[in-house]
Amino acid sequence: NSINFAGSAQFDPMNLATATTIEEWFSATSLTPGISKVQSVDGSAFTGSISVGDSITMSSPWVFTDAITNLWAVGGFSFDLISATINHQEGEFIAVTGTGVVSGNGYSPTQASWFFTANQPLTDGRFSYSAGTSTAAVPDGGSAIALLGLALGGMEFLRRRRKTATG
Repeated sequence: NSINFAGSAQFDPMNLATATTIEEWFSATSLTPGISKVQSVDGSAFTGSISVGDSITMSSPWVFTDAITNLWAVGGFSFDLISATINHQEGEFIAVTGTGVVSGNGYSPTQASWFFTANQPLTDGRFSYSAGTSTAAVPDGGSAIALLGLALGGMEFLRRRRKTATG
């Protein structure tokens, strides 16, 4: 399951080689603060709740190496960033990766990966960016626990039966 989105952002300072914070997020085509757009969505968890072109609400400011609750929200889902690392940073490019938890729409909170890249300075001091979140799966907590319980119960039944047969 993955969701990718894009827009533009204002950095502090306004040089990607030294930037440490996103002061404000914008869509790629307007100066509406806090809004980005879904570029692609894949996987059964997000499909049906989120569509390409949907607006994503982004929290700011975001210091690249800090955890932030509700970094993004769209279609009843939200993402809490737990940790992040700057992987590459130079004059007109920055790449940040991290981990966090995606939740919402009745799904159990699920660990997810986060990626963020920015480049291409725009004429008004903003930079274009792309970002996204991916998970291995978004399980429904109830049935997974029930199956685990049945499996453990079955193993105990077989262990006792085997003990009775040999004892």
